[in-house]
Amino acid sequence: MEAAAADVDERVRVRVDDGRGDMGTAFPWARVGARALLHHARAVGWSLVEQWTARDRGFISLRYTPPVPRSGTEA
Repeated sequence: MEAAAADVDERVRVRVDDGRGDMGTAFPWARVGARALLHHARAVGWSLVEQWTARDRGFISLRYTPPVPRSGTEA
């Protein structure tokens, strides 16, 4: 996925303007830099596979690792 070039972590509601004055319905939008993206991803079980840039755009590849089931015999 693409990460913002700046070190940001913001969530907003946005609307699309069709250029003729009509606005679409508001929807959630997020802009996160690599540090914030990795922080949020790790918190829900995703881990970094690869990170790279291309033409000043940052990209991150993630892999989901499901949690290991806990045994009922643990103390």
